[in-house]
Amino acid sequence: MRKALPFLIFLVLIQTFVLNSYAQEFEIDRDVNIEAGVGDNFLTVSGFISPFASVVMDTKGQFLASTVADREGNFFFKDVRIKDTLENFCLKAVDIKRVGESTTCIQAKPVLGRLEKNGIFLPPTIGLSRRRVTEGESVSVFGYTMPGATSNVNIEGRGYITVSADSEGYYQTKLEDLRRGKYVLYATARLEEKKSLIPVSRVDVEAISGGAKIIVLIIEFLKWLWRIVTTFIFVWIILAILILILILAYKLFFAKKRRKKQKK
Repeated sequence: MRKALPFLIFLVLIQTFVLNSYAQEFEIDRDVNIEAGVGDNFLTVSGFISPFASVVMDTKGQFLASTVADREGNFFFKDVRIKDTLENFCLKAVDIKRVGESTTCIQAKPVLGRLEKNGIFLPPTIGLSRRRVTEGESVSVFGYTMPGATSNVNIEGRGYITVSADSEGYYQTKLEDLRRGKYVLYATARLEEKKSLIPVSRVDVEAISGGAKIIVLIIEFLKWLWRIVTTFIFVWIILAILILILILAYKLFFAKKRRKKQKK
């Protein structure tokens, strides 16, 4: 048993290191409804977005609360604590599939007591299949909104594309045969006579020449190679430390054993 002690110590250290690394990388926030507002006033907000979307409320980068829309896309924040100096708040939505997001900010006059904002139709989430393409190629644009809504994919300075969402609220369209340049996009929607708000967030895609794309690919490859090299260096450093610990434990164990023999 004593001879196996250093080996057992080594196994425990390896297991601890691996489990800690795994937990840090894949840690998940399981809370659904969270509030962290401060102040003596209260803000109540309700509206709709795509079903089961996550919605986070903040003001000037300070987190206030978060919630998840129900199966019909309705979300609700009740009595979130706010300061009387509140001037605006923002709602960031991420759809259930995590393919897109949108951020919308709403003006709110300084308030004493309670403030309510109801019937807010948040804009669709929006995502891209790629952020950089070679000129002449296409890019898919997709996201989620209320089921059955009509979405407009707005291309700043270049018009818009209209597409209908399916029964789950998913919409998809394409930007085809892109010319060289940068395209800035955001999405809005209409459900019956109700229009969504306009988001403050934007996504962009850049169409570049073939030569520029080769340079970009080389740079990205070098970045990837650097990450691999630095990761392996880190692993080797950890491994070297573990080996040193094992050697130290081994020497201490046998040094103790020699002392016992000398005493005998």
